[in-house]
Amino acid sequence: MPHRKTLEEFDFSFQPSIDVRQIKELTTLAFVARDENVIFLGPPGVGKTYLTVGLAMQALRSGMTVYYTPGTYDSRLEKGCTTGQVGPQMACIYPAGHTDHR
Repeated sequence: MPHRKTLEEFDFSFQPSIDVRQIKELTTLAFVARDENVIFLGPPGVGKTYLTVGLAMQALRSGMTVYYTPGTYDSRLEKGCTTGQVGPQMACIYPAGHTDHR
């Protein structure tokens, strides 16, 4: 992951267009149990990667397995899911062309 920040550290005043209630609901990880997808859209610098990493960190703290990869959908993830192999409970894919600013 590009960093290890949590959602508790996210400065919502930096990006007031983000619905804090919606993000708090996502932190319950109920969407994982419902097999739902979460997609963060927006221009560079608005917090998409931060929120993605924050959800991944929350999932890890909750004992879930997380697969985090740059770029597009990874065929290894698809193979693991379709063959019945144990796969991650959450997959985080950040945009193709994203620069990792470590």
